[in-house]
Amino acid sequence: MAQTGLQPQTTMQFLGVNLHQDPLTLADQEMIRAINADFHTMPGTCLLRRGRSVLFETPLILTPVSRLAKINAKRYQVAANRLFRDQQSIASDVNTTTLTTFAALKPLTDPTTWAFIANGAFMRKDNGTTLAKWGLDAPTSAPVIAALGGGALTGDYSIVYTYARKVGTALAHESNPSPASNTVTLSSQGITATALNTPTDSQITHIRVYRTLANADGLWLFETEVAASVTGGTLGIADSELGSAVEFDNDPPPTAPFIVEYQGSLFLLTQNNVYWSKRYRPESVPPENFVQISSPSDPLTCGVSVAGSLGVFTRATKYRVTGDTINGFIPIEALSKRGTTSPAALVASEQGAIFPALDGVFATNFISEDQRLSAQVDPLFFGETVQDYLPINLAAAHTFAAEVYKQRYYLAYAEQGFSLPNKVAVFSFETKHWYFYDHPVASLLGESDTGLLTAGSMDGLVYILEDGTTDHGADISFEAITKDYFGGSPFQKKLFFSIRLDLDTRGEDVTVAVYIDGILKRTAAFNSSRSRGRFRLPEGTIGYTWRVKITYTGHQRLAWYGALAQWVPLEVAA
Repeated sequence: MAQTGLQPQTTMQFLGVNLHQDPLTLADQEMIRAINADFHTMPGTCLLRRGRSVLFETPLILTPVSRLAKINAKRYQVAANRLFRDQQSIASDVNTTTLTTFAALKPLTDPTTWAFIANGAFMRKDNGTTLAKWGLDAPTSAPVIAALGGGALTGDYSIVYTYARKVGTALAHESNPSPASNTVTLSSQGITATALNTPTDSQITHIRVYRTLANADGLWLFETEVAASVTGGTLGIADSELGSAVEFDNDPPPTAPFIVEYQGSLFLLTQNNVYWSKRYRPESVPPENFVQISSPSDPLTCGVSVAGSLGVFTRATKYRVTGDTINGFIPIEALSKRGTTSPAALVASEQGAIFPALDGVFATNFISEDQRLSAQVDPLFFGETVQDYLPINLAAAHTFAAEVYKQRYYLAYAEQGFSLPNKVAVFSFETKHWYFYDHPVASLLGESDTGLLTAGSMDGLVYILEDGTTDHGADISFEAITKDYFGGSPFQKKLFFSIRLDLDTRGEDVTVAVYIDGILKRTAAFNSSRSRGRFRLPEGTIGYTWRVKITYTGHQRLAWYGALAQWVPLEVAA
């Protein structure tokens, strides 16, 4: 027989977690806690997140894996003081106190797209096979010339020479010139050149020699090139046959920890200066190609190219860098003076550049006001412990990492008491809500060619997230707790009878706990394919609010669709 005055309340369409409001005031679609629950794949449904599998079976020899990149189908990893290519160590002098950054660019006259690598200790490039110095140092010793027998040259002459890297017949890159030789005075003679210094850099393939016109000291034009092993030769073509002038602005890049590609140039951030290379000539960084931004007390931390704009951050603020390689670049401070100390957590997205700051997570286009994405989880940035979520350790913000993957922003962060990331917060651009994963990872990378989301871990392994069922063979611990529901009024005392769950456990045991006014009233096991199981509450269960908690450890992709409580207002029950 139906109970007179029985009233139901149904909760459905779960979207995520909200820690910024009292559990009584949340929207019905919001939860107060969720660990390892996915609200994005099927909006409205609380799913067990997908597991992680390993990308490489063998861990790196050092931990943690603090940086990942993929260029030319080669995967790069940074762990401690080592740089790896596809798990093989290729450098052991990485500066562990700065970030290592990567940029892909194909130089104008080079058939290879190179991985350019910046670190506080070195500037290098890699073609997937060979790691080399980024740029070429100029010869340091002057050549020596003398008059040679008969020839067509009359007047005063001198020469300089450069180091060059050629690919086939193409001149891929050339250094600045050597100091000038002595000057010889000729009368219908030629020139013999010696003391062309053999380079020690193995990437140099040729030496290129430049000569003045008669009596034109200070302007050297191309005459010839020889193999890098040649130390001398003869010169003497007519002045009218000389080629283009030697360039004096092919300097190697300064050492910088952060690089970003923009408009075909590589921009290098170091201290409070931004340098840029010649366009499509990333190995030539003229010393005058720089702009000073901010002050030494507030150094640059990172930069990003997004929606046709270049933006750079300091700890306290950020700037849009506007201009071109012909007229130069100038910084314009953004409207919202908010910076970041998390360079590896700055990512480009359709929403703009997304970054964590001391007061939350924001998106910016460097022109308009910053858009706050973290409102529902902001208490964690303010030092609050909410629903057993520990506050974020902002002192470790320099270790945070992030990536945008399939309409979600993944932020690996360290909780209070941790010096390295131990949690991943996920924001869905579709549902506009957050949820949390237990992933202790130090780096994140979305691979555009494979569609994988990879993560460098604390144990030396590189994982594929959102892939597989288990966490590399281990079960996943799931927990989800609804808000406090109260029917028509939180001030109406109620006699509760039962809770119905719309839950698919995929045949696994799930623990269901029901709370009335925050007090545990019943715990029971639930095991079923999708059904609407009913949990009777103890006789005389009276209170104002109700909530449900579900816990599970396993790897079946259980799905929680909603819950329904049934009660009678006490004045009706009486």
